[in-house]
Amino acid sequence: MKIQCELGCSKIFELNDVAAKFQYLPKKVERHYIECPHCQKQYTSYYLNEPMKVLQRKIRTLSEKGMHTTKQKNKFTQMKGQLGIMMDQLKKDHEGND
Repeated sequence: MKIQCELGCSKIFELNDVAAKFQYLPKKVERHYIECPHCQKQYTSYYLNEPMKVLQRKIRTLSEKGMHTTKQKNKFTQMKGQLGIMMDQLKKDHEGND
């Protein structure tokens, strides 16, 4: 997938050629991002904290076991929605109301 560096040099680069990176922030938050290989402008992919990691493991476990009942499918959908809300809130906390 080709990406244009919109916040820096405006050059196009291949996403598959760029290694994902992360940095530790206060309160045990991880910031996952990529860098433009030309100008090193950073683009945040997402933020992650420990409660979100726990929820991701629960989602993965449920997915691997298979969702055979409506109750399991509903639980899976509910947990994925909760994770999305948590990710949005953490991004808002670190980047503002953009």
